Amino acid sequence: MEDQGRVAAKLWAQVGLFEISVSLSGLPDPDRVYCALTQRSYEGRPCAKLIMQRMAERIGETGKMFDSKKRHGLLEFPTVSNPLGNLTYCESDQHIPFQIARTYFVYDIPDGSQRGGHAHRDQESVIFSMHGRFRVTVHDGIESCSYMLDNPQQGLYMGRMIWREIDAYSSEAVSCILSSGYYEEADYIRDWAMFLSQAGLGYQ
Repeated sequence: MEDQGRVAAKLWAQVGLFEISVSLSGLPDPDRVYCALTQRSYEGRPCAKLIMQRMAERIGETGKMFDSKKRHGLLEFPTVSNPLGNLTYCESDQHIPFQIARTYFVYDIPDGSQRGGHAHRDQESVIFSMHGRFRVTVHDGIESCSYMLDNPQQGLYMGRMIWREIDAYSSEAVSCILSSGYYEEADYIRDWAMFLSQAGLGYQ
């Protein structure tokens, strides 16, 4: 979005009981916004790019209020390229907006398989393709959208209470999932009707 000079807008976000108002002039400083939304110190965290992406989508050139309930989106990972190949990396609280507690891989997926079919009450996650491609459809209880993941330089962030379905796997697809918590079955919601009944309870 182009800087239109003194374009004013207000961002209201709620994290627990923490409510803020930020005055925007064009695009706000992403690190200040990230600090405000997460109550963390100002450290120039690149993962604020996700928040900036959401704000650009919701505010646009109309000054529309930011929708803090959109809890999913693509993250871009830094890549170092040279004649010997590419190296893509990500770090907790830098490129991934949480501390990584668990990492797992899914591979040898039979043709026509559909995975996912659940949401997490408290855990956040990032999924990306290490090889091949697949489609992730997410639902926040109100609306859904799909992402085709086929680039190891991009990851899909999914926050709390986001239902996900994964399908359209290519042959030899390999996915990697980074999670903010250890495996705990009680954190999973595997029933669609139960998810819909709980999705409107104010999870952020």
